[in-house]
Amino acid sequence: MKMKKNKIKGSFLIAGVLIVSMCLLVSAIGIGCQYSGSEMPLKISPGEKKTVLLTLQNPDITDEITLEGEILEGSEIASLKKTSFNVAHKATDVFAEMVVKIPKGANIGQTYNVVYKFQQVSGGQEGKGMISFGQSITRNFDINVVEPSEETPSSLSITWIIIGLIVIILVIIVVLLIKGKSQESSKSKKPVK
Repeated sequence: MKMKKNKIKGSFLIAGVLIVSMCLLVSAIGIGCQYSGSEMPLKISPGEKKTVLLTLQNPDITDEITLEGEILEGSEIASLKKTSFNVAHKATDVFAEMVVKIPKGANIGQTYNVVYKFQQVSGGQEGKGMISFGQSITRNFDINVVEPSEETPSSLSITWIIIGLIVIILVIIVVLLIKGKSQESSKSKKPVK
């Protein structure tokens, strides 16, 4: 009986050591995005198009990895410009661009949900005698259709406003310079008595 108990304790001990060893070998990939779930939705107007940047991260795997991205839900309004990305160890400057375009006929107040996934397809410990587990991360965010904001002009409108102001300032400067030269020339043309 005592031998049976020791055998069971030994089995639990070996299982515990294996579990702890496996936990130490766990590595992770990451995706950062300014929009998340329904708590931090993207707000966009009908007919509008925006690019959402997704930051791909490899904090733990010491080799370069390849991540493949795909849109699982919401592909009627969202797409990835590129689907395959090489991410170096500790990289923070690898961005996936997701283009979101809302149809002109979308109803104000309508909510779309975009679900996207990135999966490791290569890299890591391949060919080094270790078991390699492919990792994947699935995230989502809501897109709320809102009325166009009159307070926030588009970047194109801001550009035209700035160009207009520069042209007005240049015209004023030119007029002042011409006026100043004409006054100088009229003073110099006065007859000497």
